[in-house]
Amino acid sequence: LTGHLWSAKLLVENPSLIRSTHEAYYEAGADVGISASYQASVAGFEKLGLEPAEGEKMLRRSVELLKEARDCTWERLRETGRKRPLA
Repeated sequence: LTGHLWSAKLLVENPSLIRSTHEAYYEAGADVGISASYQASVAGFEKLGLEPAEGEKMLRRSVELLKEARDCTWERLRETGRKRPLA
């Protein structure tokens, strides 16, 4: 991955990769996850050709992907005695 907007580009082009990466971190023992929006912004998405409303939707989607990954992983790990990870 290259470019200054690589995480924003992944949100648009391959969100399942972002979700599976979150899941892998939780599976490996992460107690807290952060969304893949640290590099993304509405202005950044506009540079990728999206309208501002689409950029806002992508930012919300980045948080949804994190929560989905956490919840999916938690279903598999809840019986281990581990505390539910944060998203």
